[in-house]
Amino acid sequence: LYCPELQQEREELQRALLPHPLRTTRDFTAATADPACAGTVVRWLLATGRLPEFRRACRYAAIQDQEEEEEERGL
Repeated sequence: LYCPELQQEREELQRALLPHPLRTTRDFTAATADPACAGTVVRWLLATGRLPEFRRACRYAAIQDQEEEEEERGL
């Protein structure tokens, strides 16, 4: 959840999750195990607008994998 460009958004998420802020992976695991907190985290993540970048990165990785496989097969 750390990105220097999202400092204000992270602070808002921390306030929304009080009294249990996210500081460690254990905190994140606990927050996502609780349906109410998980909903808060998901809404925050969607509001950041960063998911399209993640999906795009996955598509690029898949294309690269496919191209490498084709090169190995001599296509």
